[in-house]
Amino acid sequence: MKRNLIGILFVVVMILGLALPAAAQMGPGGPPRQGPRHQPPPFWRDAETAQALGLSEEQINSLEDLAYTFRGQEITLRAQLETAQLELERAMQDSAANEQTVLKAARKVADLQGQLFVLGAEHQLKVRKVLTADQWKKLETLRPPHGPGQGRGRNHEGPGRDRGGPPPDAE
Repeated sequence: MKRNLIGILFVVVMILGLALPAAAQMGPGGPPRQGPRHQPPPFWRDAETAQALGLSEEQINSLEDLAYTFRGQEITLRAQLETAQLELERAMQDSAANEQTVLKAARKVADLQGQLFVLGAEHQLKVRKVLTADQWKKLETLRPPHGPGQGRGRNHEGPGRDRGGPPPDAE
């Protein structure tokens, strides 16, 4: 019984370990959110960016509608995910844990994480459809790069020393 529980726990940890990083990798326009964060406003709410892109009032309204719909769907899925995680936690803590119950709960958590990831991807694609090809290309140049070693460093001043960039005072 103890060996089965260890095996189940290993499977659950592996599922969560693979699904969580994937869900956190969304790009601009649809990043999954966890708790309150101090994020910059969406690009269309930044007057300078909206002007640089030449966004029309119709495009801005469409982007606002997309964001509102996305947030509602995201909130619903996140609530379902938190409930499923709570159910999985309870199943794992049960001393008489049934393997099928635990695996079913783990699959539900993984499924909801996948749904959140897909929701974010769909949202990002919808945002892209609102923009022209030229606006999208320009937006790509205006946004900070994403990925390993391409962030803004610790002080938001560029790559930073620890990532191979020049010290902030050398720029």
